[in-house]
Amino acid sequence: MDEMNLFSDLIYFSGELVNNDRTPVPDGKYSMTLSIFLEPSGGKEIWSQWVESVLVYKGKFRIPVEKKSLPFEELQKVDAYLELQTGKEPAPSRQKLNIHGFPDHIILRNDMPVFGTDNAFFTEGLLPEVRLPIQERLETPRSESSLQIGTDTEVPVGIDISDGYVYVSTSLQNFHVIDARDPSRPAIVGSVHLDLPRGAAGYHVIKSGAYAFVLCNNNLGGGNPSVLLVLDVSTSTQPFVLSNWSIDAMIHRLAVSTEHAVVSLLTGILHFFLLEKGVYPVHASEFTIGRGFADTALRGTYVYVVGTSGYLQSDFLVIDLGNIKQPTIIGSLPLPAHASLIRVAGHYAYVAGVRNVGHTIDISNPAQPVVVGSWDVIVSVPGSMWIEENRLYISDQESDIFQILDISNPLQPTIYDFTLPPSGGGRAYGAVSNGFAYIISTAPAYLQIIRLPHIGT
Repeated sequence: MDEMNLFSDLIYFSGELVNNDRTPVPDGKYSMTLSIFLEPSGGKEIWSQWVESVLVYKGKFRIPVEKKSLPFEELQKVDAYLELQTGKEPAPSRQKLNIHGFPDHIILRNDMPVFGTDNAFFTEGLLPEVRLPIQERLETPRSESSLQIGTDTEVPVGIDISDGYVYVSTSLQNFHVIDARDPSRPAIVGSVHLDLPRGAAGYHVIKSGAYAFVLCNNNLGGGNPSVLLVLDVSTSTQPFVLSNWSIDAMIHRLAVSTEHAVVSLLTGILHFFLLEKGVYPVHASEFTIGRGFADTALRGTYVYVVGTSGYLQSDFLVIDLGNIKQPTIIGSLPLPAHASLIRVAGHYAYVAGVRNVGHTIDISNPAQPVVVGSWDVIVSVPGSMWIEENRLYISDQESDIFQILDISNPLQPTIYDFTLPPSGGGRAYGAVSNGFAYIISTAPAYLQIIRLPHIGT
């Protein structure tokens, strides 16, 4: 089992790259060499690192450095000077380093680099100064249809949609397949009782290929395990359980790709699986990062994680599964908000938080994630988030507010919100497909299908 505090192996050098007139250099990727000397000029460097490709956005950059490579003992005894060379340009004059204890970050502010440990101060210089507000309030759309799911005491808690079929798990350990190819006439066409341990309920559903992965959390603990189930849903009228994996712990979120699955625990542990034949989960490794989890996204061999690291502070992590038996954190980024959900599309990750702020993160270089935009999150507590055709959708667990971001230009999203039509019950979670939102609500337990308003040109 690998154990790693988020910032124990890497520290970061962040700063600004400007022209002679103090304007930011053009956005792009630059090669850089960092060197530390004991003399203000001349002499031989005591440490140096060359980075082939550093992403610079609006002049700001961020370089990860292996902590073990820095000569900390020597730096704390004598004066030291930092030299930064960009490409083959002559290096500017060196700048004296002020050392204060054992550093977690190296910060460059106003041409004066210092070592420091203040995450908020560090992040403030990294994030964009302008947060995009809501651009337009839309009219409440009409409800296309609704469908009662199970009994009055049965609460739907997990949902996904694929090819016109909706997959819902409930608090009474039932799993339903709903034919919604005609959104005006949804119907339950197949169901199966999951026969879980006492206290467990499937509350996170992901459809992948011909299978549905259901994460079943158990709130009782004490020998009552939580379970990851894989169901065959190739025949919509006859879903059945193919395989399962259980653990005596409270599990939180699930991410699935064609070859891998990731299960996160509330205690800050990730479990990684290989999917034999794309369906049978084989446990490969577990990884402790010592933070409370919020959400995960999985693409290729990279896992993108957001988790809380303190009061209204979160961390964004990139974990490489190239060797799934020894996963490795290759990139990380502090965020000044309580992150809740994450989705990935193209070269960007989108993170929604409960502090009324969302972030757009450039992940084109997974080892150097960079926040390139911030925007208002109008919902109180993000419940679900989806991306479809350059649109990002966010639902609210505590109200009827629904938010849409047009991310055709990820750096300048246009933001809309509207109020969902009445459902007669409390909102839970949902999914989006082909211009419709599929929202599950409680008390009574209903699936509500809503035609989303048209936005853009």
